Amino acid sequence: MTSEVDRRAVPDEATALLTVKIGDVSRTSRKHLTVVTFSFLLSEGLDVFRAKVDSCTDKALENFRGERHVREDRALYMRPGAHSKQAELVEITPSNFESRVARSYKNYLKRKTEESFQCEVYVYVKKVEPPRRR
Repeated sequence: MTSEVDRRAVPDEATALLTVKIGDVSRTSRKHLTVVTFSFLLSEGLDVFRAKVDSCTDKALENFRGERHVREDRALYMRPGAHSKQAELVEITPSNFESRVARSYKNYLKRKTEESFQCEVYVYVKKVEPPRRR
């Protein structure tokens, strides 16, 4: 078995399911700001994927009605398995991007579903805290 991603098994064109969560990756976060889908090409690489995530996140923050939020943590995260906890999320890096998408696709293939493949990605935002007066 090779550690290199088998590109024939993973479709180049896919859909990402981006969840913009409120809170911190190291803590349990049950609330999300929005869930957005967008298409991407695996062959375009992480930089293009990250630009699409950033664009979707920026639009979500601009359009959100209510308390203001800011994205301090610029990292992208994926679940290592279908039932992984939030504390087990893996940060996406240039060295693991393709293998993480491939693993997500392998997990999808194990499910008996008629739905098309969606690569789940998470980003985290925080509420903007008003300045405290003393």
